[in-house]
Amino acid sequence: DVGDVFVRRTAPDQVQVLNATCPHAGCAVACNGPAFICPCHNSSFDLDGEKLKSDSGRENHSPRSMDALEVDPQKLAEGEVWIEFQNFYTGREDRKPKT
Repeated sequence: DVGDVFVRRTAPDQVQVLNATCPHAGCAVACNGPAFICPCHNSSFDLDGEKLKSDSGRENHSPRSMDALEVDPQKLAEGEVWIEFQNFYTGREDRKPKT
């Protein structure tokens, strides 16, 4: 499968990769600098992908945080970022991979 991801360096030798699909209804999440925002239903997440509480009092519709993807540590040590890309079912609290 091929899909969109966000890659963020968290340390000189470490990266975090997040699936760019919102766990609420499957819309594409965008990064606005300090947070990830879903334009479909206003779900928001911090840069670690954790679900944020809304400052506006509007509900964050996402049932869970953004889905992190596994990074191949051997390839990362070689200076490359390889991941096992997966899509997950949306609208669920549990993180169930689509097969």
